[in-house]
Amino acid sequence: MPYADLDSLRGRSPHRTIDANSKPTATEVQAWLDEGQAILDSELKAGEMPAPYSDADAVKVLRTIVLNYAEGRLRQAYATAGGDHTNTDGLDQIDRFYASIDDIRKSPQRWGAVLGAGIAPDGTRRIRSYATDNNASKSVSGGDFDPVFEMTEVF
Repeated sequence: MPYADLDSLRGRSPHRTIDANSKPTATEVQAWLDEGQAILDSELKAGEMPAPYSDADAVKVLRTIVLNYAEGRLRQAYATAGGDHTNTDGLDQIDRFYASIDDIRKSPQRWGAVLGAGIAPDGTRRIRSYATDNNASKSVSGGDFDPVFEMTEVF
């Protein structure tokens, strides 16, 4: 189930036409919506949340995030189509999208509760440590470091 559709995005750009003959075309704009949802769902899955969500309230929350991405891309396309390649219109929306992605990464337990009507899935990660988030492939047994555990939620 898509979180956002073209009509949702048209509501954010009421004075612009998005169809087969517009620039960007409806097909291109739909690709941005799909792209935003794919990025969002991937991050939710990385936090061990059951994406894609189908609960009506969760979809409303996620729709705003996906629309930020697609609207930002749309506004950038309009700015560059006008010949102004220095125009930064749309970057604020894209920044908000990635800020939401970063917040999901940092607080999967909270986001699991927000999207799960107050109850986060049992598998949602609460503690981050070198054992679970070891990108450098270091080990305690190899004497690389002393483990440091960090809570991502305040209890």
